[in-house]
Amino acid sequence: SASWYLALEETALVGGSGAMEIQKLGSRRRAGLDMAGNGRVKQAVHARLGEALKHSAAVGLSHWDKFEAGQTLEGVKPQFFFAPAQIAKRREEWGPGVMEKRVSHAWKRLAENAADWIDLRSHHGLSEAAEVYDSLAQGRANPRDGHIIRL
Repeated sequence: SASWYLALEETALVGGSGAMEIQKLGSRRRAGLDMAGNGRVKQAVHARLGEALKHSAAVGLSHWDKFEAGQTLEGVKPQFFFAPAQIAKRREEWGPGVMEKRVSHAWKRLAENAADWIDLRSHHGLSEAAEVYDSLAQGRANPRDGHIIRL
């Protein structure tokens, strides 16, 4: 799993320890999305970008074993993104029913073209579930595949 740091003008992917990629980051203004929660990577990105990092969002924690609580970071303080809180905020801003209409419209657009970007794969039983999990965990899975596991 990797941490994504999205620039306002370009995209940079920082994965693993990320040391080499982090050193290549320029001084452009950036907004960061941390999908992994790796404390060392977050520390290094904040140190490298400093004031150029305009927003830092903590979205995921796939590297839970490398998380470092209470870090002192350079620049902007990371904000935890929590979808239910964002939904409540939008409901209040947009008014009754608007959030639901927008989500429904977006899902319909997504579903119309799903066959273009996803291949559904059916699996049966715990042994096949273990095989699917292993291929995902080892990075061998095809990103186009959507797995349905029936127990």
